[in-house]
Amino acid sequence: MTSLSKSQGDNAADAVSVDSGATPPLSPGGAPTDLAGSARGRLGDAIFRRLAVGSGLLVSIVIALIALFLVVQAAPALLDNEANFFTYQGDWVVDGGSLQFGIPKLFYATAVVAIIALLIAMPIALGISIFLTEYAPKRVVGPVTYLVDLLAAVPSIVYGLWGILVLGPALVPVNTWLVNNLGWLPFFKTPEANVTNMSTGGTLLTAGIVLAVMILPIITAVTREVFIQTPVAH
Repeated sequence: MTSLSKSQGDNAADAVSVDSGATPPLSPGGAPTDLAGSARGRLGDAIFRRLAVGSGLLVSIVIALIALFLVVQAAPALLDNEANFFTYQGDWVVDGGSLQFGIPKLFYATAVVAIIALLIAMPIALGISIFLTEYAPKRVVGPVTYLVDLLAAVPSIVYGLWGILVLGPALVPVNTWLVNNLGWLPFFKTPEANVTNMSTGGTLLTAGIVLAVMILPIITAVTREVFIQTPVAH
């Protein structure tokens, strides 16, 4: 009887202990669940999400306002333009009451410069990326990567001044040869179609080379990351 009473008393004590909730819930690893930490994590995620959405909306609104400002300010000139803005290729007339101007020449120059820059930068960036990810020793990867990434930190105005003051004059003989020997190509047909001033080397080729140097680190970084993430079997 004494033993039975003692057993019943122990069972009752265990039941009271369980009902009192003295033992905290355990995680799968056996440690108590950190509910406060989870709550803080969820709060941080929510704050970050709202900040990211707000930043994206702010940038979109600013871009939309800039576009609206440009349209409003340009509307009077566009309405007074007596030529077709999208097809007129003659000399611009922007003085006086008779306005004549168009975008084809600017669009053409922009497209040619972009094509030249891509033709120059893409093979070089691809070669650098393959070399850094597949062939270069580790002691070389760091310095070369740093030098390439350093190009992205150079302000665009510095590249522009370098193109005007250094690269342009150095390319004058090259531009002259291209115009004289490759004049059958559309963008080398006449100096006016290719240059701002032949004596200073301000040509589409010069602009394309400068732009190629500017986009080289970006293309290199992207392709290098793609190669790093690609499985070795592929």
